Amino acid sequence: MKYLIKTMAMASVILLITFASCKKNEVRKEEEKPKFDINNPIGYFIYLKLANEDGTWIIPTLMEFRPGKRLLHHTAMGSQIYPYEVIDEHIISLVGLNYRFAIEEGKVTTEVARFKEVALLKAEETNLAGWKNLCRLLLQPR
Repeated sequence: MKYLIKTMAMASVILLITFASCKKNEVRKEEEKPKFDINNPIGYFIYLKLANEDGTWIIPTLMEFRPGKRLLHHTAMGSQIYPYEVIDEHIISLVGLNYRFAIEEGKVTTEVARFKEVALLKAEETNLAGWKNLCRLLLQPR
């Protein structure tokens, strides 16, 4: 009987410690989430899916914001850097190309018909190597 009481006491202590050590998952409020700053977009990507009008010749593309108002354009065929300029505090225009992206409230849009999908992505702050692996996976020829 003493053995049973000791076992129950130990189990109770272990359960108490287990539940006391658990932290509640804190949900971020909307105002705490980092918002996209067009004048400091480092750590963000623009994902593009280029295709012909009939849906053939699909090329997934990532454009990575780099310091000095430059976009590093990643495709399966290689990478290239394009300078850009900010127009009216919400439009990014690539210098030398006829590409413009409007970014408002974390959403990106464009008028270029070849871009079938467009999205603004935030890189993880702790694991940028993961984004490089994602780029390799997305951009592998199929």
